[in-house]
Amino acid sequence: MNLILKLSLLICSIIIFISCAKQDNKNNEISNKQDKISVTKSDESINKIPIVSHLNILDKTLIGVSENIKDTNDPFKKYWLDFYSTCMGSAPNFYIDSTDQKIYFFTYEEGVSFDNKNQNFLAEFDITKHEESKSSLKLTIKKDDVTHTIDIIKTINKDFYELRLDTILSNTDIGRYKIFTIKTNEHKFEKEDCDDFEG
Repeated sequence: MNLILKLSLLICSIIIFISCAKQDNKNNEISNKQDKISVTKSDESINKIPIVSHLNILDKTLIGVSENIKDTNDPFKKYWLDFYSTCMGSAPNFYIDSTDQKIYFFTYEEGVSFDNKNQNFLAEFDITKHEESKSSLKLTIKKDDVTHTIDIIKTINKDFYELRLDTILSNTDIGRYKIFTIKTNEHKFEKEDCDDFEG
């Protein structure tokens, strides 16, 4: 009888040991899967290296300006900013988010800062490639599997840039303005009255 009892206890102990070992293996597998998932997520963020440029345009709002007086070297007289959108439709702005690798286009509003959470965008694109030269930044952008190219070229005037778009984007609201400047320059432009403007 003692032998049967000891044998039964031994068999129960072996069964419990095997069950615990299987549970440990399952826990290790789950832990390994979670580790792989977290490694994959961190690898994705590691691959997203912020865009770097010597041009003064990253993480800043650039506003569209129109040509005003051709025969002047003063860019704040040569170009004109429609503060109130009374003469023309609101100028497009753009903002290159160097960390998230996105470019946002939106309409100009005096004194309003960029906010990618609460802004109404004309368009928003992922930046898939960027190439920089001495005086320009070329971006390849994508939205809904459609790819476009943008060239941002430094002009002779400090903090003024020419925006060259591909044919498709040139024919949208984004393409209405070719020259852009940093939004912090807006106070340097004269406010003009154009109530009689017929355009």
